[in-house]
Amino acid sequence: MPSSGTATYVFAGSSFPTRINASGITVGTLAAGTGLEVDFSGGIVKATVNTSFGTVASFIDRATISASTFSGSFVKGFFVGSSASRAGLTFIKEITAGDNVTGAIGFTKQ
Repeated sequence: MPSSGTATYVFAGSSFPTRINASGITVGTLAAGTGLEVDFSGGIVKATVNTSFGTVASFIDRATISASTFSGSFVKGFFVGSSASRAGLTFIKEITAGDNVTGAIGFTKQ
């Protein structure tokens, strides 16, 4: 696990983002621009998640790194591999009370 430097992680694969509300369950897709920017020196992860549900379900979250994991307001994730060559996260974003988008994403270091 690096203790200094920065890295960019690009989309490698995911579950389908799922919107759950009183109307039921809707399956969506991830959109371009989904990725991670990591500052290992500062212990910060900037997670950008863009979904097909539009701006209400797309977000940027700043997470804090602890050992090989990170946690923010909407994301929880981990780093694996030599020099943290891969990363994964799960997310849940509340759009309004009782209306949530959730999913899981894998990333590769660029």
